[in-house]
Amino acid sequence: MKYAFLLLAASALIVSAGAQTHAKYFSDGLTKSLANDHEGAIRDFTKSIEINAQSKVAYVYRGKSKQKLGNYSGAILDFTRAIEIDPSAMYAYGSRGDSKLSIKDFTGAIADFDKVIEKDPKDARVYIDRGFAKQELKEYRAAIRDYDMALQIKPNETAYYNRALSKSKIFAFQEAIGDFTKLLELNPGFEGAHYSRGNAKLNLNDLEGAVEDYNKAIELNPQDEGAMNNRNVARKRLLLKKNNTGSTVVDRKNTVAQVPAKNLTVLKPEEEDTYFKLGVKKEAASEYNGAILAFSKVINLNAANHEAWGHRGYSKYNLKNYAGAVKDFDKAIELDPEYGESYCYRGVAKNLAGDKKGGCIDLNKAIELGYTGASIYLYMCK
Repeated sequence: MKYAFLLLAASALIVSAGAQTHAKYFSDGLTKSLANDHEGAIRDFTKSIEINAQSKVAYVYRGKSKQKLGNYSGAILDFTRAIEIDPSAMYAYGSRGDSKLSIKDFTGAIADFDKVIEKDPKDARVYIDRGFAKQELKEYRAAIRDYDMALQIKPNETAYYNRALSKSKIFAFQEAIGDFTKLLELNPGFEGAHYSRGNAKLNLNDLEGAVEDYNKAIELNPQDEGAMNNRNVARKRLLLKKNNTGSTVVDRKNTVAQVPAKNLTVLKPEEEDTYFKLGVKKEAASEYNGAILAFSKVINLNAANHEAWGHRGYSKYNLKNYAGAVKDFDKAIELDPEYGESYCYRGVAKNLAGDKKGGCIDLNKAIELGYTGASIYLYMCK
C-alpha cells in the first residue's frame, strides 16, 4: 500500500512537471513569435505539442508562425488539427480560411469563413475576407453583399475599395465612384483609389473627371504607369470629343487647344452621349441585346467612337457571338490602337472561338499597353 501511494505521488509529480514543461515551451514560443522569431517559435510550439498532443492553442499558434513564414500548407494542417481537437474553435477556422486565401483555394476559404460568420455574424473582417474570396471567383454580386454587411458593422477602407472594384466589374460605375469617394473621404491618400475612380469615370465618359483623378494618382505615385496610360486615353477622347463638337475642352489642369469642328451637320453629341449611357446601363444589368442596340445607335451617329465599338463587342462576347465580338473589337482597335482593354477582350473572344494563338497575342499586347486586367486571362494560353 505504501509503495502504491508513492507510485501515485510520483506519477502526479511527473504529470505536473510535464504540464509545467508544456506551458514553458508554449510561453517561450509566444515570446519568440511576438519578437518575429517564427522559426524559434515553431520549435517551441512543436516541443509543447510533443508533450501535450491535445493542445489546440499550440497548434493554432504554430500555424500562425508558419503563416508568417509563408508556409501556408503547413499552417492549414495545424489549423485543421486544432479543429479536430475542438470543432468549436472558430479562430482556427478563420486562420485556416486566411491561409486558403493565400494559396488561392477560394472555395475552401469561403467554407471556413461561413463557419465563423455562423457563430459570430458581427465580425466585419471575416465578411471582408469572404467577400474577397467571392470576388476572386468572379461572384461579384455575392461579394458586394458581404462588403455591404462589413460596412453595416463598421465603415472600413478595404470594404469600400473592394466593393467599388466589384461594382466596376458588373459595370455599376456610378455606384463604384460613390464608394471610391467615401473611401477617399476616410483616407485621401489610399493607394489606387484615385486611379480606380478615374477608370470608373472613364467608363462613364466623364473624361474631365477621369483626367483629374489620374492627375492625383500620378501626384501620389509618379511611377504609376497605369494612371499615365489611362490619362493619355482620356485626353485623346477629349480631343476627339472637341473635334466633333467644336467646343473648347478643359481637363482642369491642361487646356486643350481649339480645333475646328467637323461634321457638325451629321453628329448629335447629346444624343450620342444619351445612347452611350443607356448602353452602359443595359450592359450593367446584363441586358446585352438592349446594350447592342444602344451602342449601335451611337455608332450610327459617330462611327469614330471606338469605345462604343468596344462595348458592343463586349456585349456580343457575353452573348457568345465571338465572331461578331472580334469584328467589333477589330474596329475599336483600328480607331484607337493604344486601348488595351479592346485587345484584352478580343483576345478572350478569339480564345473561346478556337484561335488560341491570336487570342494570346492580343492578351499579351493588352498587358504591354498597360491593361493589367488581361493577366487574369493568361491561363487560356497555357
